[in-house]
Amino acid sequence: MAAPSWTKPAIMGGIVGAICLGVVGFAGAGWVTESKARTMSSDRSAADVVAALLPICLHQAAADPKYDTRLVSLKEKQQAFQQSQSVDDWGWATMPGSERAHSSLARACARKLVE
Repeated sequence: MAAPSWTKPAIMGGIVGAICLGVVGFAGAGWVTESKARTMSSDRSAADVVAALLPICLHQAAADPKYDTRLVSLKEKQQAFQQSQSVDDWGWATMPGSERAHSSLARACARKLVE
């Protein structure tokens, strides 16, 4: 039995349509793969944690008896790594109940204090 004459154009149209749908979806409609979605979610949650803990870091810095001299020292440091390392060393980015500082929080806290 022979296939109807419209079968080949219909199949080709379906294939071309599926390809176009995929290109438009991923390029313009905001579709992402599962791994990309997980990465985006992880990055966003880490940023939210830092944003939530930043006021605590700033408060701990302000409560430090050596705050004024350390702030001057912090502003004199030129590299962001040195600034965040200082905030880490002084314990300002170490949250109550934690044994060590959160590195992203130390960077954000140093940035905010230098402003």
